[in-house]
Amino acid sequence: MSDKIIPAVTVSLANRLVNDTLINVTCGTGYTRLTGITQASIGLKFDSIARVSGNYSSTCSDTGSLIILPAPGQKVATIVWSAESDYDQTKGNAASDFSYKGEDPGPIVEELTTSAASKSYEALLTGHVEDYIALMGSFTLDLPDTANSSGIETVSGHVEMKLTDLPPDPASAAWMMLHVFDHYDYTRNITWLADTGYPLLKSVASFWISQLQEDLFTNDGTLVVNPCNSPEQGPTTFGCTHYQQLIHQVLEAVRATAPLVSEQDTDFVNSVDIKLSGLDTGLHIDPDSTYGTGVLKEWKVPDSYLYNVYPQHRHLSHLVGWFPGYSICSFAEGYTNSTIQEAVRASLLARGDGTDADGNGGNYGWPKVWRGACWARLNDSARAYEELQLSVINNIAPNLLSMYSGKNPPFQIDMNFGWVGNVLSMLVVDLPLASGSVEGGRRTVVLGPAIPSAWGSGRVKGLRVRGGLVVDFDWDQEGRVVSKRVVSGDATGSRFVDVQGIEL
Repeated sequence: MSDKIIPAVTVSLANRLVNDTLINVTCGTGYTRLTGITQASIGLKFDSIARVSGNYSSTCSDTGSLIILPAPGQKVATIVWSAESDYDQTKGNAASDFSYKGEDPGPIVEELTTSAASKSYEALLTGHVEDYIALMGSFTLDLPDTANSSGIETVSGHVEMKLTDLPPDPASAAWMMLHVFDHYDYTRNITWLADTGYPLLKSVASFWISQLQEDLFTNDGTLVVNPCNSPEQGPTTFGCTHYQQLIHQVLEAVRATAPLVSEQDTDFVNSVDIKLSGLDTGLHIDPDSTYGTGVLKEWKVPDSYLYNVYPQHRHLSHLVGWFPGYSICSFAEGYTNSTIQEAVRASLLARGDGTDADGNGGNYGWPKVWRGACWARLNDSARAYEELQLSVINNIAPNLLSMYSGKNPPFQIDMNFGWVGNVLSMLVVDLPLASGSVEGGRRTVVLGPAIPSAWGSGRVKGLRVRGGLVVDFDWDQEGRVVSKRVVSGDATGSRFVDVQGIEL
């Protein structure tokens, strides 16, 4: 929309990430269209249409662009656009040969743009708002606006697409299985587990079973990974804490889910049990480390073998089993074990608050909220909240997107995702039990483990809990939960307590 008469408008579609021989641009009455594949023969098929909405004259350029010719005095032109591919995540299973390919996207974008172009701008806006509320309205967190910030302009910011490269990380698949198991544990979708989740867990577990070796350095009889490293820090060695904790979680996830899908491969199940019984789970406390007194060891080797190590490194790789994982806090019963808690606390203090990551002035956002989530799991509301505040003060742009170092670009979404994790960790401790564990027949969920008094009284609605549950709860001015409601799911297998252990 313009306050002046608009000239002819040219609409073009392009895909600059693929070779021109793989795309086709066409133009017709009132639309331009881009189709193609991402890679020759094996790539995903994509289709995109931009269509003018309303009674406008138009023509096509020699290159396939749509040229809209507004009527004299016209100040408004509405263009609807739809893009789709044949990617289908439900086809990521053995039955579909892990093709991830679904329906032809062509008919989908044709129907969507034709339907949208027949509606007024007002109708499109109303439909958009309704769709957004349906998608985003299931979870609500009510907090007071103590900074009176609701009227601050936040439109400007970094919205251009960013590209990045991923470094090779042999442990990445094991890390991904944390999310696979969590998806099942929160949804309890057995069909998805059998078709998609469990085959992934089994494949990753099979790989690491083939890689584990007896520790011939310490001769303690445990099984370790060799070689390995701690992400972006220190030497390549063996028995790295990061790897050992992730593998521990993968093997436990397999042992918990194999009976649910009626696993018939008894040799595989037995091998999981054998390896798990001998696994070094990456939990070693060093009473006199060079990198902090009483900290969790990041590497199994003595400090004298280490180099290129930064005590305040941005990563908390040796705490991945504390957060976001649960090898330490649940399987090792660290959440209720004061010795482990003190080791985690010492490790966090040694690492610093993230404002001087790596000891060279690195002021990144995501290390702060990772630390905050870890502090929350220690029930330390003050430090968990402090990290949230530090991240906002140091790294948040006016549009609430996180910057890379300080408030310097580029935009790095890691902190935005991590910020949510930090807040959720302050709202709930919701850990899976190790396979075969019995806790009075029920699992304990802590509501409000680290709610700061600065938040005042508040409530949360639609919080997902393991076991397929959804809960709402309220807290008072001091951050103590005063009521809870299970609004969905069967809660007979769970007990809910406040931060003081009082059952709700």
